[in-house]
Amino acid sequence: MHAGNLSVATDVVASDEDLRCFKEAAHKAFPYALQIDAALPTSMSYLKLVDVPYIANDKAITPDVVIAHLGKSGISDLTVLQVPPRVVRDSRMSDTCTVYLNVADSVSSARAKALIGRGVQFRRYVAYVRAARANPGLPLCQRCWKWGHPTPACRAPQSKCPICAGPHRKEHHRALAGCCKGNAKANPPIPATPEGAACPHPARCTNCRKNHASDDRRCNFWRHRFDRDWIKARYDEVSARRNSRSPPTYHPAGRGGRT
Repeated sequence: MHAGNLSVATDVVASDEDLRCFKEAAHKAFPYALQIDAALPTSMSYLKLVDVPYIANDKAITPDVVIAHLGKSGISDLTVLQVPPRVVRDSRMSDTCTVYLNVADSVSSARAKALIGRGVQFRRYVAYVRAARANPGLPLCQRCWKWGHPTPACRAPQSKCPICAGPHRKEHHRALAGCCKGNAKANPPIPATPEGAACPHPARCTNCRKNHASDDRRCNFWRHRFDRDWIKARYDEVSARRNSRSPPTYHPAGRGGRT
């Protein structure tokens, strides 16, 4: 209502039918109100399903499969998801995974309290709901295309193209990248990529070094964007390899110094 707000305490999370009844009651109590609505105060609860079977019918489990099992377990009315479930395999050789659920909840976490400890059946296995920590994941910088810092905090001297790592933005790749500009003086001449066409040349990821763009969601770094330790370990490996290739630096001893 424009005149103010009213709150009603309930012992369970109000359903859509409950909200409709509250709205009708408010209309009767305040017939001259310009606008009346009934809604739940919203918050976010972070939950996880543990020991979920990772392989089913020779295929890795998907978010859609998880949602289907939530429905079969009779808790779909409580698992109002803000984003699709996030499936994380427990290890490379593990047959189980952890599924993270971001659930729209009341400020009192009523849904989370009702869900924690509940079991979800995955064929002959039962996965239990546990509390989880909020994990927004690592940011991917839109200037240098490295993981771990937001774009405003980037210290790179200039922007890089996620396709070729050249000193230009992605939208200017066709016009400025050497692979797409073409070379009429070459023998034979190299034609330019037609305007409006996607770059047909192999991309190069600045993170994993594979043949895809740095913003490609198929990249292993994207799959591990919620795993800070994994990404740090990969960057440390790259740094160690780079240092091992660097030639040693010799510093001649000064006059009177030891050799």
